Amino acid sequence: MILSILSYAEGQSSPTIPAAPTLTATAVSSSQINLLWTTTNNGGSPITGYKIEYKIIPGGYSLLVQINGNTTTTYSHTGLQSDKYYVYRIFAINSIGTSAPSNESSAVPSKTYTPTALTAIAVSPTQINLSWIAPSETYGQSITGYEIERKIAADTYVTVVENTGKATTYSVTGLTTGTTYTFVVSAHFSIGGTSRSNEASATPTTTSAPPPTPPPSNTVPNPPGSLIATAASPTKINLSWIAPSNNGGSAITGYKIEFKVGSVSYSVLAQNTGNTTTSYSHVGLIADTTYTYRVSAINSVGTSNPSGEDSATTPAPSTPIPPPTPMPAPTPTPMPPPIPASSSIGRIKVENTDFALRYEISGGELLETEVDVETNSLLIKIHTTSDGVLIIPLPRTLIDAKTNQNADDVFYVLVNGEEASFTETTTSNSRTLAIDIPDGTTEITIYGTQVVPEFGALTSLVLIICMVSIVVIAKVRTIPKY
Repeated sequence: MILSILSYAEGQSSPTIPAAPTLTATAVSSSQINLLWTTTNNGGSPITGYKIEYKIIPGGYSLLVQINGNTTTTYSHTGLQSDKYYVYRIFAINSIGTSAPSNESSAVPSKTYTPTALTAIAVSPTQINLSWIAPSETYGQSITGYEIERKIAADTYVTVVENTGKATTYSVTGLTTGTTYTFVVSAHFSIGGTSRSNEASATPTTTSAPPPTPPPSNTVPNPPGSLIATAASPTKINLSWIAPSNNGGSAITGYKIEFKVGSVSYSVLAQNTGNTTTSYSHVGLIADTTYTYRVSAINSVGTSNPSGEDSATTPAPSTPIPPPTPMPAPTPTPMPPPIPASSSIGRIKVENTDFALRYEISGGELLETEVDVETNSLLIKIHTTSDGVLIIPLPRTLIDAKTNQNADDVFYVLVNGEEASFTETTTSNSRTLAIDIPDGTTEITIYGTQVVPEFGALTSLVLIICMVSIVVIAKVRTIPKY
């Protein structure tokens, strides 16, 4: 009997981390990408959640959301920029640990003109369930229904149902067990309709399981309330708000924070804070400048509408009062050195150009700066005494970063050769960077797509013109009079 028990125990494998999921990302509008994934092996221990990461090319991965206590296999990433290239990967989690990352899947937010993400699932020996996402561009018309067609040969389709109504799901019944069926869907408007969607196939079998019980119909949260922005210093604004009154049936997992300066459009300050804290500090700001903020709540379903706006103006830096003249010391003991100011403001000449850049720095001083035409970069040499922040407005006529469509692109900033974090505010004439600089920094390099030509090229051109003039003058000879 004991031997039998031992043999059984030896035959059981210990649970492991899950297998990596399989991920698909689909753009469903100019500001939203939907994620869908599957996991084939839970490692012998039930899946307890998922972790989703994303990056915007050419940047690195950041945490988008961690879904705990929920085994949903879909997620909607909203509030995106239509001209950016988003890449995703996902990890499955069980009681043992976290899986390897899934495959990378990417999409570019853009309008959709046909139904997208059509899926077909065999749920019984004679039934296939279809689901899809409505097109985001309807040309100002309402969708009156959907037509479902079955593919029977190359470029040949027969109508299964002419109008399903406005629902984005449909069950096809009365099918033959063991036969593979391929479907497409198109939307109808009051006038006209869309092209066909992607194809989706499934095969009803005798082992086809009934559809799983759908999860509770959760929604995105209500917007956060009572947003308050308070200026704490010339370079810092503190934010606080109240959690949403309704979390949509799913716990709040983080907040999205956006800001703008003046009348420009909003920029993302924090895509997802990743926690339920209802406060945030925005640092590295420009003195005597008004900043406006809004906050959105995030749960496992998606992102809420933004809160109401609130603004704060950073105060102008105060002029330091010079210290009083010290009284003569009764002993020759030297006085301690003065405590340096927390930050300083000044201008620095850009070598080989006629530009002098205004800047504000804490924790160090600027030594020199110059542009490199070949690499479209600006090099700043620096000496630090502690961790700090450099705030430097860059005239667009000196250095800028543009896409092929002449829209603003991101700068690439290196601190001592390592990629650095920074925030940016823009105007029509300049782009101001607030760059974190750790103690020990000696140089900062800012890469764009265009810089002003250096004086060296201009000087060479002037010199060539002068030499040609001298040669021409030398060839002119005076004709003597007889």
